[in-house]
Amino acid sequence: MIDDRAFTFYKRFLNAYYYDNEFLHGTYYDPTGSAHSAVFKLRPILVFMRYILELCLSGGFALAVGSLLRPQHKVRQDEAAKAPPKKPAAVARFFSGPRHWWTNLRADPKACGLLLMLLWQIVPVLALTRHGPPIQLHYLLMIVPGPFIFIGIFLTRLISWFRWQEPAKLWTKVSYATYALVAFILVIQLLGSSASLVDTTNGINNHIFGYNGIGSLEHAFQEADHVAQEHHLSRVYVTLSTTDDYDSLLLGFPYLASQMHTPATLFESTSCLVLPSPGEGSAVMLTRSTDTLALALLSHFATATLVDEPPVLGSTPFKLYIVTPRPFTQPATRAGFAGQLQLIDSQVQQLGLRFPPMFISRWTLLHSEQPASRTTYNYVMDLHSAGSTQSTCLLTSVRAGDQLVATFPISQNDIKAHSFSITSQFLVKSPYTITLGALHFETFKLKSISVTLRGINGSDTVKART
Repeated sequence: MIDDRAFTFYKRFLNAYYYDNEFLHGTYYDPTGSAHSAVFKLRPILVFMRYILELCLSGGFALAVGSLLRPQHKVRQDEAAKAPPKKPAAVARFFSGPRHWWTNLRADPKACGLLLMLLWQIVPVLALTRHGPPIQLHYLLMIVPGPFIFIGIFLTRLISWFRWQEPAKLWTKVSYATYALVAFILVIQLLGSSASLVDTTNGINNHIFGYNGIGSLEHAFQEADHVAQEHHLSRVYVTLSTTDDYDSLLLGFPYLASQMHTPATLFESTSCLVLPSPGEGSAVMLTRSTDTLALALLSHFATATLVDEPPVLGSTPFKLYIVTPRPFTQPATRAGFAGQLQLIDSQVQQLGLRFPPMFISRWTLLHSEQPASRTTYNYVMDLHSAGSTQSTCLLTSVRAGDQLVATFPISQNDIKAHSFSITSQFLVKSPYTITLGALHFETFKLKSISVTLRGINGSDTVKART
């Protein structure tokens, strides 16, 4: 694929703030946050300053190209003048011009340096113009601080040119105006970068990308651990959200959980919720504000008391709860998957206007799995009625006795159904390890071990009624 994405990223390095034009037209746009954004208040003058810098950068490139085409140093000019003139052949005349230009260029150190700088700036951009997977802004970090060096060359040459003009007094004033322009550029760039820092500190995200700062995450996990110890609670539950940087969370969150004194269970919250059993009492739960389904399920199956909202730089805050599961309204059914899951109850319900109708099933976990490096335990469930839908519940550890709430979006045809069939697999993903004698090398590649679960009655299907 060939596009101008690399050139767009190149110009973005001139911004005093990080801002993506797709932000205003995308789903990440937050009008409320933008109204309080320091960057948005300064944006007109920052955009104007970007145009000035682009003009200065173009001038720097033009000066560099001009220096290459007309090197300042001539080689053996005196010797060539003393030699008797000769009439070169046609082929020799064709190549003599480029050869003399190259010879003079090599004799001019300043022109050679500018040639290397132009190659430094142009070649990476041209190379990334044709790409397969999408390129990212940081791919062009190799060209920094080249654009600003060319801007500096242009401004320096401009001031020097003004000094040599006549009348001297007039051009002296103009040169002072150029100094004032440089000072103005530096002040506006400083204001823009400071405004970006203020917005990030205040949780205002003016771009379409989000990354988690380790300080915010550590604080949230430490506070969850402190609340659990203060209230003598034996378990912490943490949601993993696919709306955030999911791959990083799957690596970073388990590590932070391993530093806690209180045992923790992490689970992916797109379609599932994990709670302690009613007999275990209360526990601590740490979620993100964007985990809307987890919060809806929590209000339905537990009593949640909001303790705090630990902040996250540049994003929505965490929500820290003390949750108390509600007692079962009826005894658990005798249905389930042998050694893995026992069905508690099931129902068809719509949790809110933002959610489709759902089949919600509650299970008791019957076995335990300990947390391990980059290892996840997945219950892959398929719901069958008039149609078929799948739900995957990912956990980083499993504790026998906990509740697992699994949801399945269903069609209008299934709302009135009273009987559903459920099949399930238990999938373990762990790092692929290469063993050489006593040495064990953990690779980034994951291996998967899947087991088809069998019902307590011996079949592969569990019948659930609403």
